[in-house]
Amino acid sequence: MENDMPAKIKPDYKVQARRQLSGNWGIAIGFTLIYAFIPIILVALINLIFHINIQSVSYVVTILVSPLVLSSVIFYSRLSKKKTVSVGTIFSGFKYLIASSVIYLVLNGLMIINGLVAIYFPGDRIFILMFIAIVTCFITLYYRMSYYIIAVEDNISVTKALAKSKKNMYGHKMELFLLELSYIGWVFVSLVTLGIALLWIVPYMELTLANFFLNNYQPEAEQLY
Repeated sequence: MENDMPAKIKPDYKVQARRQLSGNWGIAIGFTLIYAFIPIILVALINLIFHINIQSVSYVVTILVSPLVLSSVIFYSRLSKKKTVSVGTIFSGFKYLIASSVIYLVLNGLMIINGLVAIYFPGDRIFILMFIAIVTCFITLYYRMSYYIIAVEDNISVTKALAKSKKNMYGHKMELFLLELSYIGWVFVSLVTLGIALLWIVPYMELTLANFFLNNYQPEAEQLY
């Protein structure tokens, strides 16, 4: 007997993002500006006060501002769910400083190793870097949903968020890879405009990804922080 149940139609995440940004471009661009300037200001202040090497400061600041990534996820998750958003959401991720920092290290740990390899093995680095980059890309696709799970589930542990992300990303990794790859043209546009276009491109990309992740994951808690 044939199955008469209609197949689930996959939404067009980009079309959704354009619709959701209509009337919200101002707040999204403002959020993007603040998001970009906080690390720059922190680096400048730490270097000015403590006279530490800029590169060393950058590594420290990267970890300290890792909750900004979660703040961005919360902001665009709210926008995706048609909830009220504000520029003040930029600080919401700092409430989960440890969780966001751990997830950041999980997602970027191999890239940090990649950088160390580039420094200490300069002769053969091209092949090693390419290998690590490929492995990094494959592994992190499993855990990319972790931030969104933290954003929508109350009091969930980091380990559970990572485990749920891995489970929910089965069958969606290539879809996510191709979705992100589809923005490569916009990257060139940002280069031509000296980065100015990023004020529009980043919200478009982030909201598209929020739509993708939230569509492929059913949160246990419906209330977004």
